[in-house]
Amino acid sequence: MSVEAASGEGVDSIPLFDGEIGVKDKVNKKIMGFARQVIHLNSYLRQSLELNFAPLHSGEYAQTNSWVQEVVRRIVRFVVGFPSWMGTLPFAAFASAVTAVGNLSHSSLYRTTHGTFAGEINKSPKLCVLNPRMLTGINPQRNAGVSVASDRFNRLASTIKDNNPDVVFLPEVNRFNAPSLAVSLKERYHFFFTGMGEKMIGEDASFFIAFRGSLVKPPEYIPFRKQDWLMERGYFVMETEERIYVCTYKPTPGDWNEIFSREFGDKKQVVLMGEMEPEDGEILLQKGFVSGIPKDAQTTTSAPYMHYHSVEEGESTSVPLLYFSKMEGKTDVISMHGSENVAEALSDHALILHR
Repeated sequence: MSVEAASGEGVDSIPLFDGEIGVKDKVNKKIMGFARQVIHLNSYLRQSLELNFAPLHSGEYAQTNSWVQEVVRRIVRFVVGFPSWMGTLPFAAFASAVTAVGNLSHSSLYRTTHGTFAGEINKSPKLCVLNPRMLTGINPQRNAGVSVASDRFNRLASTIKDNNPDVVFLPEVNRFNAPSLAVSLKERYHFFFTGMGEKMIGEDASFFIAFRGSLVKPPEYIPFRKQDWLMERGYFVMETEERIYVCTYKPTPGDWNEIFSREFGDKKQVVLMGEMEPEDGEILLQKGFVSGIPKDAQTTTSAPYMHYHSVEEGESTSVPLLYFSKMEGKTDVISMHGSENVAEALSDHALILHR
């Protein structure tokens, strides 16, 4: 079924995307959900083991206030956790195989979850881009110096609710937190899009997209030709009557060529959202795009990384991506860490809000 909206006098009505899920995909979703829970248990036990080898930070990163107690705790956790993790490996392997079959039998390369939003739609949508650093295991601590994903989940949900954007793109949200985040934000959005290119082993694209409004056609997830074994790579496209949104994560120059080989037309504003390497801005400028982020804005910080690893310099990182084919509106750049308690940072990336 599709919902139709009048597009003007004398013009045929436009069938709007309603995200209807067929019976086959509903069954698939149930099976995949169970498989995900099994994999999640194994992933959680692995994370517990990895935390045993994390740097000591008394009273921070969910560690005890005494380093002696923390060491004892880690020994006990390893003795109990290692055999438990090993015991779940066969079940996780089977669940991964089920996931692979489920991906092949699903009708699209992403998953749609319906929200229950019933309020007024903004004529000028507010956009949000944030990399919350919520990949699996201790990746957030190791790569960004922030707590593991589950420890920051409620803060992420509250941040989105407080700012109330109409279109949200969060890269680096793991497959276990994405469904829970959709449930937490269910009353505020019409659609959530997750599960792009779930891999049997490794991470899926780890995109979380929340959308409030009407889409004129089904969205698309397009994998890049060049892939690696660890994480799915690609871009996600949504289209409204006024705009085309392209959501992506750290594309290479070759990936940008794939994106721009697509025909977007010139009647709608094209919005590029996500994360990119700093030098890629020149590629986008040459394509006629304009940055929606002020030139001198501090969009990333190495403070959490330096605090966690006790080093004087942080590693280089990608930067938020928000470019427009036709510039309009204003952008706010909001820091997600405080200088007084760096260990409590939500992210080492700033929240980008455009209205």
